[in-house]
Amino acid sequence: MENGLKEFFIDRGYREMATNNDHIKVVYMEDVVTVEVIVFHDNPSGMEFTKEQYDHILSQIKQSFLARGFGNAFVLSLICTKNAAAAKGCCMNSEYTSWIIDEQTNQLIIYENQRAGFKHVQNQIEAWLSNEEITSGRPLTRKQSWDKYPVITILLVLLNVILYILVEVTGFSEDSYHLYRWGATEYAAIFEQHEYYRLFSSMFLHAGPEHLINNMFTLIIIGGRLERLLGKYRYVIVYLLSGIFASTGSVLYNHWMGVDMVGVGASGAIFGCIGGLFYLICKYRGAGTEISRNQMLFFIGLSLYSGVANSSTVDNTAHIVGCISGILLTCLVDLIVRKRIGRQK
Repeated sequence: MENGLKEFFIDRGYREMATNNDHIKVVYMEDVVTVEVIVFHDNPSGMEFTKEQYDHILSQIKQSFLARGFGNAFVLSLICTKNAAAAKGCCMNSEYTSWIIDEQTNQLIIYENQRAGFKHVQNQIEAWLSNEEITSGRPLTRKQSWDKYPVITILLVLLNVILYILVEVTGFSEDSYHLYRWGATEYAAIFEQHEYYRLFSSMFLHAGPEHLINNMFTLIIIGGRLERLLGKYRYVIVYLLSGIFASTGSVLYNHWMGVDMVGVGASGAIFGCIGGLFYLICKYRGAGTEISRNQMLFFIGLSLYSGVANSSTVDNTAHIVGCISGILLTCLVDLIVRKRIGRQK
């Protein structure tokens, strides 16, 4: 039964962590600052471990996640047993939340002393149990989840590529006037003719294939990681607002410097993703990624230096404003999420 439940949660975006015990399986779901951990314990007799031994195992699992840089790890234990009465001892007076899945009655048992905060998991388990096929231990109906894939990043890349093709088909992507007609930024159009949509539309336009390829490659590498850490909705907010702030800052700064130019490109939004990822890595010592703070600093420095070295064709103002916006927006999202978690736990 525990294998079927494990696969059920993996299909819904959880990831599996390897263990050295065949009777214990672990899946987890990362958030911005925390990780939710579900431990499946195959314990037919209900007496495989004493309460102290089992608490020690759960403590080791929790510490392994904290060591990876998460601010907190919320651990839920699911004991799959045919002897619910014997397994009850592992659930009582423990700092961890432990539920029992009675394989005899196919029911979820939650004792009154258990902490709240896993209601969404409870609902999913009960739905799974109501549809479970006892003979195979697999759910009759399973819904594939896209949470573990960077769907938003992929859609953003496709949108940029499609618009680039349309611009090329209808003219020339390196023609400033043609890009202007498609929605590029330009000071007079935005602030005198009030065509504010250009601050948004310009993010999806590119001048030439090299411009497009460089931006999309960076978006896949950086955006995919940030999407996994922030979640899809928060990621979209950081991406779009960073891009809009970058476009606005670029137009205003260049006008102030006496340069009114046509601007396009996703780099402002992408630098927002870079800034957001840098913030999370710095604050949470890796944030569950394989990238260190020094590696991110080197990447940001190299990207900005490349822009300065090619200042005639690269909008460095958009890059800087986008990066700063991404840091501040991700910090704001982080604070909101932590307050929400604080209210729930």
